[in-house]
Amino acid sequence: MRGYEPGNRTPPPLLRRTLTHEHHPIEEFRVVHAARKVVGVGTVGTRCYILLLLGRDERDPLFLQIKEAQRPVLERVVGTSAYRNHGQRVVVGQRLMQAASGTDTFDRAIADFAVAYADQNERDYETFAKAVRIGRIAAPTGV
Repeated sequence: MRGYEPGNRTPPPLLRRTLTHEHHPIEEFRVVHAARKVVGVGTVGTRCYILLLLGRDERDPLFLQIKEAQRPVLERVVGTSAYRNHGQRVVVGQRLMQAASGTDTFDRAIADFAVAYADQNERDYETFAKAVRIGRIAAPTGV
C-alpha cells in the first residue's frame, strides 16, 4: 500500500489532502502493519485495508480502516458531488455526522429526509398507478 511503510509517521499525500490542519493527531502514530481486507456485498472489488499503528508504545494501539471511496449511488439522481474526489466527500460527510452526534440536528435531518422520501414514494406510486389505469403502461394480472 503506497505511502504506508512500517514505521512511517507521515500521512501519505492522499490522506494529507483530506486533513484540515497542518499537524494531525494521526502523525503521533507510526504504522506497524497493514493488511488487505476482503469487503462484502456492494463493495466487492474496492480496495480496503486495516492498519495497525502504535502511538507512545505497544499499549497505545490504533486500528484504522482505509477504504476506497467510489461514486455514490445517489449521484445519478442528485448530481455530481461538489468535492474534488470521493474520498474528500466521505471525510467531510463523516465529520458532519460526528459533529451532529449527540444533538437533535442530525436526528431531525434524518427524520425530515425519511418523511420527504416517503412522500416522494407515494407520488411516484400514484404516477405509476395512473399510467397503468390509462393504459400507458401494461400491467398484466394473475401472473
